[in-house]
Amino acid sequence: SSIKIIEPFCGDGRLVCWLMLQARNNKQLKKYTWDIEIWDCDEQVLVKAKEDINAIAKRENLKFRLKVIKGDSFILAQSRFGQYHICLTNPPW
Repeated sequence: SSIKIIEPFCGDGRLVCWLMLQARNNKQLKKYTWDIEIWDCDEQVLVKAKEDINAIAKRENLKFRLKVIKGDSFILAQSRFGQYHICLTNPPW
């Protein structure tokens, strides 16, 4: 019933946004609730990412929950291994 997505080094959130835009053409993906979690150590980019993700999810009519965490992704990840269906990140991570 839900897809758990993490972007641990989210920056402006563009990878989550691109994924949501791709989902608009996939009926299977649109039927799930998207549990999205974004992490970054820069509060300013988290604000932008949150705004953009909210706007696209609403525009594309996706059911979603968004959790925004300011922190060190390397520390946060240690206790969350295996909790997500999709991890979005740029290489080399």
